Amino acid sequence: VTSIVTSEETTETHTTPSEKGTYENPASVGEPVTVEYYDKVLEVTVLNFVRGSTANMEIKKANIFNPEPKEGYEYLLVEVKVTYISGDESQLVSPANFKAYVKGAGYSNAWVVLPDNRPKLEMANLLPGGEVKGWIAFEVPKNEEVLIGFELGFEPLCFIKIE
Repeated sequence: VTSIVTSEETTETHTTPSEKGTYENPASVGEPVTVEYYDKVLEVTVLNFVRGSTANMEIKKANIFNPEPKEGYEYLLVEVKVTYISGDESQLVSPANFKAYVKGAGYSNAWVVLPDNRPKLEMANLLPGGEVKGWIAFEVPKNEEVLIGFELGFEPLCFIKIE
């Protein structure tokens, strides 16, 4: 059997790492993640965090009515910043837009009084060029990897790993 090759086809495959800020490849603390939601572009950054016994103590000292974390859980305090890069309409941003994911389960923010030196993320209606930052408290399982998810329309748009 003789075969004649008249044209040579080569297929190049490039393996590119998955985009930073995905569930599989979360961004790091301090690393801004750009997200698009309809015609809006936002930048989300986790600036800082405190967790474990330090966070538990800070929450306890902040207000006598703040509860102890549940058995097997700890507090996680996260400082976030959201910047509205571009779009045509305003965008509401609040602590409810963030969840702490542990082993695929998303935990909403904890209803506690934050320490005075950690001003909470206030609900804000951002216009293009606007920015809001502040702290959010979560109650998460102890000693587990945590991904902070930013959500609009009840779907996570990006993930940032707490380490």
